[in-house]
Amino acid sequence: MCRVLPSGHLHVETDGADADVSRERGVATVARVQTNKNSWHLNQQTAMQVASSRTVDAGRRTLFRTGARLVAGMIGLATVLRPDLARAQQAAATADDVDPEGKTRPGKFSRREGIERWRVAQSDGGYLVRFDHERPRLSGIVEVAYSNGGLTSSFVLRRESDSLQLSLNRERGTFAGVDMRGRATSGAFDPDRERWAVTVESDDVLQDSKRDFSIGLAVLSDLVNPQRVVTSATLTVNAAVTCPCDRTFRQRQNALGSARSLACEQAVLETNEHCSNRWCVGCCRLVGNDCDCLCLLDDYLCNCGRSGDPCNGQCS
Repeated sequence: MCRVLPSGHLHVETDGADADVSRERGVATVARVQTNKNSWHLNQQTAMQVASSRTVDAGRRTLFRTGARLVAGMIGLATVLRPDLARAQQAAATADDVDPEGKTRPGKFSRREGIERWRVAQSDGGYLVRFDHERPRLSGIVEVAYSNGGLTSSFVLRRESDSLQLSLNRERGTFAGVDMRGRATSGAFDPDRERWAVTVESDDVLQDSKRDFSIGLAVLSDLVNPQRVVTSATLTVNAAVTCPCDRTFRQRQNALGSARSLACEQAVLETNEHCSNRWCVGCCRLVGNDCDCLCLLDDYLCNCGRSGDPCNGQCS
């Protein structure tokens, strides 16, 4: 009788002379058993690899299909939940750039608020701005609209599913807005008493969303800088001519602006216009070195005033 040892060799047990097995025959038998055993292991390994490969491929295909459906569903849901942002993004991607050469460099106000890059495109009655902030989570889209030469303007800041907006009426000296939590804010400047009429609740809304309101006002200031054309203020007077100033009829004008410097420029223009008379173009002297400004958000949302004295009598 014969059996295969754990080592793989054939062991022959003899029972007398009839059980003799030649060495050559024993070696041949061992070789066949070893070959059959290796073939069996090889077939088993091959079968397992094929089955494993099929399982992985099937799993990958299932995972890919599931992931594709999930991504498609998320995109669809985002479009449904944020239609305004989706439309703004599509418009920003397809609109023509206002300034192709410098389209990525923001204006000075926007850079001051941390905007590193932007793309400005024209839209109906305004601009569409996609911007990158130095803090990525603050990046977004700003839609700017204006009318009446920019004396009435507004912006909407969109970020994910939230939006914040503010409108300015420079002729009336008023503003109104809504923060990302849906809270309203508004105010008006009283030129007679030279102070803002803003409720505590409205001011709280501005301060709570100060960063976002400032970003929107910065973009608005860079793109919409309305200055009512004042012919008299653009003319110059011969420096050799001396004109007497009359402090009795001192003029003072106030102007609302999205930023302090813009409001001051407009106040100076309008004061010069009111100083102009038959003797002089503009004021013969502006009072002080700068405007008097009252701002609600640091250097934004400001009302500035400037005084000047008109000429009185013939110039010599």
